[in-house]
Amino acid sequence: IPGTKQDKERLIENCKIYLYLDQMFNSEKPNKSLAIKLASKYINNNRDKSNLIKEKLVSMYIRVRQYKKAEKLLNSFDKIDTENKRNFGKRITILLRQEKPEKALELIEKYGEKFKTDSYVFYGHYKALMNLERKDDAIKLLCTVGNIKINEKNEEKREILVNQLYRYLEDAKNYEEKIKNKQ
Repeated sequence: IPGTKQDKERLIENCKIYLYLDQMFNSEKPNKSLAIKLASKYINNNRDKSNLIKEKLVSMYIRVRQYKKAEKLLNSFDKIDTENKRNFGKRITILLRQEKPEKALELIEKYGEKFKTDSYVFYGHYKALMNLERKDDAIKLLCTVGNIKINEKNEEKREILVNQLYRYLEDAKNYEEKIKNKQ
């Protein structure tokens, strides 16, 4: 790990805090509000120099439907829309959950080329097109499924992503059959 001894210690501390917050938020008996309070306090004490806890807090806000807070925190990052695919995907998720598919699509068209092989950005792009009833464009997008990279190391999440991609292909097949039947 590059950096000073203090940088390394801070990173290790952030990782421990991240894991603790994740466990608290996602356990069998989750304590979501306490996890959010602890993450906010940690950030407010300026202890999160790596933005790791900020990213976790954004995810927690999204999960509890506090989209304005998530958006505000996302806006505090530098170059978020052009550099960080996780945060770019989170921004797309927020817009879609706020029922703003046109804004999500606008953002994808502006910055999404850089992330076009990311499965989460692909999902957001597909959902935005479907919500806007641009099914022909969604079908064209589905033709690029083969280029999607599933970099997810967590087996459970990876399986979910693979199943989503499979469902997209089924959607495309069903849509094409409907078009053929109309002709």
